[in-house]
Amino acid sequence: MAKAAKKGGELATEGITKAIQEKNDAILFELNSQTDFTAQNEIFLKLAHSISECATKSAAAITDSIDHLKLDGGVTIADACLSATGTIGEKIAIRRVQKLTKQDGDIFGIGDAHCRNEPALLGQKRGKPAAFADKIVQGKLSKLLSENCLVDQPYVKEPALKVSELLKNANTSIRAYVRFEVGEGIEKSKHDFAKEVADQMKASAKILLKVSGEHLKGDGQLILDQDRLKELALQIKDISTRYELGIVVGGGNIWRGAVASNIGMDRAQADYMGMLATIMNALAIQNACEQNGVESIVYSAIEAPKIAEPYIRRNAINNLKKGRVAIFAGGTGYPFFTTDTAAALRAADIGAKYILMGKNGVDGVYSQDPKLDLNAKFYPRISFDQVLSDNLKVMDPTALTLCRENGIKIIIFNIQGATSIVDALQQKKFKSGSKEKFTHLQTEFGKLRTGRASPSLLDDVQVESYGAFVPLKKLCNVQVPEARQLVVIPYDRANVAEVVKALTKANLGTNPVADSDRVRLNFPAPTEDSRKVLAKKARELGELAKIQLRNVRQDIHKKFKADKSLTEDDLREYEENLNKVTKIETTAIDEAVRIKEKEILTL
Repeated sequence: MAKAAKKGGELATEGITKAIQEKNDAILFELNSQTDFTAQNEIFLKLAHSISECATKSAAAITDSIDHLKLDGGVTIADACLSATGTIGEKIAIRRVQKLTKQDGDIFGIGDAHCRNEPALLGQKRGKPAAFADKIVQGKLSKLLSENCLVDQPYVKEPALKVSELLKNANTSIRAYVRFEVGEGIEKSKHDFAKEVADQMKASAKILLKVSGEHLKGDGQLILDQDRLKELALQIKDISTRYELGIVVGGGNIWRGAVASNIGMDRAQADYMGMLATIMNALAIQNACEQNGVESIVYSAIEAPKIAEPYIRRNAINNLKKGRVAIFAGGTGYPFFTTDTAAALRAADIGAKYILMGKNGVDGVYSQDPKLDLNAKFYPRISFDQVLSDNLKVMDPTALTLCRENGIKIIIFNIQGATSIVDALQQKKFKSGSKEKFTHLQTEFGKLRTGRASPSLLDDVQVESYGAFVPLKKLCNVQVPEARQLVVIPYDRANVAEVVKALTKANLGTNPVADSDRVRLNFPAPTEDSRKVLAKKARELGELAKIQLRNVRQDIHKKFKADKSLTEDDLREYEENLNKVTKIETTAIDEAVRIKEKEILTL
């Protein structure tokens, strides 16, 4: 309901109109959504059908509103729209209703047509004589009326005959005429979803970019490639206008401490030399940024006061807020730690929620190096635990553990390319929206009453405690002692009665039984028919998730199209990336539905 309340002030300009007739009354209503995808959604269409049936039964009592009418389940139409808003994630509302009542001799005619609005030119045509301009205006008005006025429309069965002529021949006249067009009269907002996501990310999280030293080397023999540096600086310029950006750079193009230790050099000494190499690279990036109008500061973990600022967390955060790019050099300042660990440490330090890990020629996580093993398995989404258990070479284990403990997400991408970082961010925006839909799908799956005991069945249960309603899970410990039994143990025994009352009201398909200091819920095994109904519900939830996924994709696509700085090749590349990610996320939803359906139907 909180989500529905948040959507209450937004505009809903898409949807459908419905016309129904019952005896002496005809009702026309408009049900709106925010996107045309939702207007074709099965949940939306079912709601429209239910409202039509309800309005048909109550036609005689309708005046100028139907929000108060109750559907078959006893829920009012207004509450049903609010519930649909919470489920779909878009504002769903009845916008307008009109009723016509027959008088003696009247008959109803109901049609469904798509009428085109073409505003008339009401004013003098520039450069034209006044008399001629009047003729132009009158001509446009006549054309408008002929296209939108009912009596001027051709009769569908006999196009040569106008409706007005047909009525005259039949000695009939039109007493009342009502026409609804979806979204008519509403000024549609230019909603920029991608910018909204970017603004939310900028307000809630910073981004840390990890750049390898090898990338700065390029394909030549020099340790630094000027074209690569300029390419990187231009992308940093683009990103820094929208995000607080920190950068950690490696030094592998100049020196590798681990390799040097293998030839007999002291490992700690070799690592310190590697830290100096990262400072050199950081200065090169800073110089490239300044040449392209980007203000940046180099912070070093080891003292180098002549060329870099000492790393002080508060100073770095303040400069990020002022729009300056922070380039972190010197690794962690200690030997035996990689620059991957430095990236994880700095990300946690400044409050970044994402690390963009740029790889040379590798666009994600694979079981093996895809450049060496053509059969390497690609992982579109993977947990920290699996990366560690499978010993995948994404980052060193210390860095991964640090990210996991601090809730920092890692995006692996191919850093090669003039728009590689921007591409990774665009995909991240889409994945952020799609992950939210996927998480919601899993939550809804958990609420399906499959006969198995799941604590997620109690997620929405509210218990009245000392005059306020509190989520049950905040007041109780929920246990699953058996496959079909939940045991709810209130932390305060005084709440047992209220817990029973709340569980009874939740209509979970079983009666709660109070047992001393706890409450037991025993779930009966569902019948075969009820399992089929649940499986169908799971498929519907999957389809809804895919519709919401397409909505996210559509908003990101609009952002691409609106960006006039992008060439046709850029747009084509963005589209390919977006389609690739959409396919991956859709496959993940289909697989989740398949698993849930199998679980439901397994006796």
